[in-house]
Amino acid sequence: MFRMLCLLIFLYCGYGISAQINVGIKLGLATTGFEEQQINILDQGGLQRFGLALRDGSYSIHGGLMLRARLGKVFHIQPELLLQSNKTDYNLDDLAAPGAPAQLLTEKYQHLNLPLMLGAQWGAFRVQAGPQGHVFLSSRSDLSKVEGYQEDFEKMTLSWVAGAGIDIWKTLTIDLRYEGSLNRLGDHIRFFGNSYSFEDRPARLLVSAGLLFGKKKR
Repeated sequence: MFRMLCLLIFLYCGYGISAQINVGIKLGLATTGFEEQQINILDQGGLQRFGLALRDGSYSIHGGLMLRARLGKVFHIQPELLLQSNKTDYNLDDLAAPGAPAQLLTEKYQHLNLPLMLGAQWGAFRVQAGPQGHVFLSSRSDLSKVEGYQEDFEKMTLSWVAGAGIDIWKTLTIDLRYEGSLNRLGDHIRFFGNSYSFEDRPARLLVSAGLLFGKKKR
């Protein structure tokens, strides 16, 4: 996905004699929604050891670069390169210690998001949709303090994105997008050598604003 983004930028910059090319920056917020759910963690002997539950919907920020290349009067292609920071809270119950209070554990992680949006525009109004790659960069998790825990993030995961937006004065862009993941929540979690995940696949609502630069080529 990253190589594709670089190739598109190179090709369209070279093809810019007849195309309208804009580059820009953007910044946005996202929230992930899910139902309350818990997974039961087994110890090495197959007995229930922990109960791990999602506490709240996670929030994230993202920002980076975008490029929009017009394909005629209506259609365009828009690759983006965005740094995303996420936070998720869990409740952990130690089932080997009945009556003990649940622990609140926080996990933070960063991804490089690479959406490749295909769009159509009529005046100021736009619709867009396309695939998105997530490249794992780093994480910091309170789960690492729990006995038997190991993390196993995939180097790259995929999702799809669709949404609508408006352009104001042909410079300011505002977008509302919906993102659906192809991976389950918590699929990076491992305890005592076993992999776990929640039932839901994360869905996110994203709001962003950006600035586009560049003039129409003649």
